[in-house]
Amino acid sequence: MTSTSTDANADRGLGIALLALGVGLAANSLAGPMATGVIRYRFSETLLLQGIGLDVVSLVLVAPACVAIAIGAMRGSRRASVLAVAPAAYAAYMAVQYVVGPEYLELAGNNERFFAFHLGLFVLALATGVRAWTMARPGLLPELSGRAERRWGVVLLVMTALLLLRYLPAILDLATGTPTMAEYRENPTSYFLIATMDLGVVAPAAAATGLGLRRGRDWARKGLYAVVGWFGLVGPAVASMSVTMWLEGDPAASAGSAAAFVGAGGGLLALALYLYWPLVRGEARRTR
Repeated sequence: MTSTSTDANADRGLGIALLALGVGLAANSLAGPMATGVIRYRFSETLLLQGIGLDVVSLVLVAPACVAIAIGAMRGSRRASVLAVAPAAYAAYMAVQYVVGPEYLELAGNNERFFAFHLGLFVLALATGVRAWTMARPGLLPELSGRAERRWGVVLLVMTALLLLRYLPAILDLATGTPTMAEYRENPTSYFLIATMDLGVVAPAAAATGLGLRRGRDWARKGLYAVVGWFGLVGPAVASMSVTMWLEGDPAASAGSAAAFVGAGGGLLALALYLYWPLVRGEARRTR
C-alpha cells in the first residue's frame, strides 16, 4: 500500500534540526571523558563519572532517537513533532549544565574552550523543542478516555511529589547555613543549577500538566507526552550515572543505590514506552 503521508506533510526544517541535534549530542559524548577526553570538564571526580554515564545514554539512546524522528519528519510523519519534544527538552536540560555547572575558578579542565559548541547545542535544542511543541497539535495524539486522562494526571502528580521529596532533605540541609551534603560541597554550582531546573521548571511543568489532565484540558494531553518522555530519557541517564559511579568505585555510590536507580530509570522508560506505543503504532499503520 502507498503511504498516506505525502511530501506536503514533510517538515524538513524540523528534520534537519533534529538530525543536527542528534549529531551534536553524539559528538559531545565522544569528545568528553567517556571516549576521547578532548573536552575536560571542570567537575569533581564524582561528577566526571556521572558525566560518563550521561554521555553513554546520550550516545546510545537519545542521539539515535533524534535521528530516527528526523527521518520520520522528513518523510512526512505528521506525529514527528510530538515525538521530538522530549529529546529536545532532554538536550536543552543537559547542554546548559555543560556551560553553567563547572567550577571554573576551582577545578582543572578546558571546557570553557567549547563554550560556543555547548551554547549552540543548547540553542538548537531549545529552538527544536519550541518548533516541535508549536506543531504538535492535540488532534495528532491518540485518543484518551476521560478516565485515562485522569489516571495519567495522578501519575504526573505522584511524579511531582516524588521529585519534591527527593530534594526535601537537601532543602532542610541548606537551610542550616552549613550544608553537609557531599554532592553540594564538591560541585555547588552544578548542584544549585540542577536543583533549580528540577524544582523550578520540571516539577511545576509536571504538576500543571497533571492538574490540566485531571480537568480535561487539551493542552495537557500534549504536555503529557513532553513530561513523561523527558522523564523516560532522564531516568535512564541518572541510572547510568549511578552505575558508572559504582563500577568505578566512587565512595558516594553503592550497589544498592545503583540497583535502585536502575529500577527507577527502567520504570520511567517503560512508562514512556507504554504512553508512546499507541502513537508510534498509529503512525506506522498510516504509512503502510
